[in-house]
Amino acid sequence: MGGGRVAQAAFGGILRAAVTAVIYEFVGAVVFPLERTYLPTAKAPVPRRLAHLNVAICVSVGTLWAAYDSSLRRKAVSSRILRKA
Repeated sequence: MGGGRVAQAAFGGILRAAVTAVIYEFVGAVVFPLERTYLPTAKAPVPRRLAHLNVAICVSVGTLWAAYDSSLRRKAVSSRILRKA
């Protein structure tokens, strides 16, 4: 993995973590309205496990997507070619 791909993977992971947090807030409020999912630690164990699982899966997918997306890879390769020329 080159330096550019590492930066893309980090950005993809951070972006996906933010999106996941927003999704969890909305889903938690609708699916678990009495479990206080708006608190740092939800009242029941199911929403807490859902939060951990949701973040782990979504960040992994976002990181892999950002690192290996073909359009992002083409941009990185073309920028390297331009720098060498």
